[in-house]
Amino acid sequence: GVVAHRNNDVERARNFYREALAVPSGPTPLDRARTRVNLGLLEFDARDFAAALVSHRAAIAEASEALGESHPLVLELATYEAAALDALGHRQAARERLTTFITAESSDGAGSQRSPWPSIRLSRLDSHFRRRTSARTSAQRALAAANPDDVLTRLNAETALADALTDVNAALTHYAGVLDRCQATYGEHHPAMASFLQRAAAGMLRLSLPTEAREHLRRALVIGERLAGSDLAATAETHRLLADAALALADPTSALASATAAVTILTELPGDHGLDLALARRSLARAHLARGELAPATTALSAVLAVLEPRLDPDDPDLAATRSDLARALLTADPTHPDARALLTQARDVYAALGEPFARERHDVEQRLAATTTPHP
Repeated sequence: GVVAHRNNDVERARNFYREALAVPSGPTPLDRARTRVNLGLLEFDARDFAAALVSHRAAIAEASEALGESHPLVLELATYEAAALDALGHRQAARERLTTFITAESSDGAGSQRSPWPSIRLSRLDSHFRRRTSARTSAQRALAAANPDDVLTRLNAETALADALTDVNAALTHYAGVLDRCQATYGEHHPAMASFLQRAAAGMLRLSLPTEAREHLRRALVIGERLAGSDLAATAETHRLLADAALALADPTSALASATAAVTILTELPGDHGLDLALARRSLARAHLARGELAPATTALSAVLAVLEPRLDPDDPDLAATRSDLARALLTADPTHPDARALLTQARDVYAALGEPFARERHDVEQRLAATTTPHP
């Protein structure tokens, strides 16, 4: 199964793992746990995140039976569970699992982390919720734990640190350092270069630097197009970010083209791309809205919300932003639309719970709420 997995023969690997799990006697609970971990990793790579979560949780149960719930190996398996939870949109649960693991690992007397990746993932999750201080702490912990010779891991940790910075110049310095080292290590046309250009561009959009972001994204797109068999999901994400940059630059026509490209790619890819596709469709809807095309904007945003509501945590900022966008589209078409106030109220409550980092979004929603016209009976 492992050999087939390494050779990207997914179905053959899956069958071998399942045959191994069906052996009635001989394998210990720990043997079965290892096989379930491998099966979960296979399902994750195949983008069946729900199946991956089931397999990893079964592995944790069997390893706990063999070693005890507090054993370091059992605790480490929680990081696989966290990755599946994050991919499914359950970000708060993923954060809790990673925090529990890192806390236990730091108190086991070893004095250092075994792997920097749990801290990298935790930093990314905290950045998503704009918990910048916690995100910086996790990124710095990851950098301290990373092997100096493991360039790729260090680049990811450094990028996580840049994502957590609020000082524009400091963040740009970190992004530039990542890109310089990536190019020196892998070359300017390597897939890793495209990936880190995309990550830096996302950070620049966060810092309200859409022109710089667009330059990086165009470079990333050129690299992806040069590579045969490139990661199409990554290409779609580049198109989506290009759409967001174009919207920030008041170019809704370009935004529409880029968002359409992202949606087209993701629609045709196998596996679970539900969250990525929803965000691409949201960018598409925003482009329609910026062009004054209210009907397709409203239809797209309603479909996006139908996807996000059952998948994301109730307090996820992506969910609040989608509700705010849909309310804006509805109110533009009809200032008395009956659904708009409920959507805005839900968004406001989420932003209020998320606190000061989302004060601007909360203010915008409250202003729109105050301006909403209540229909007469």
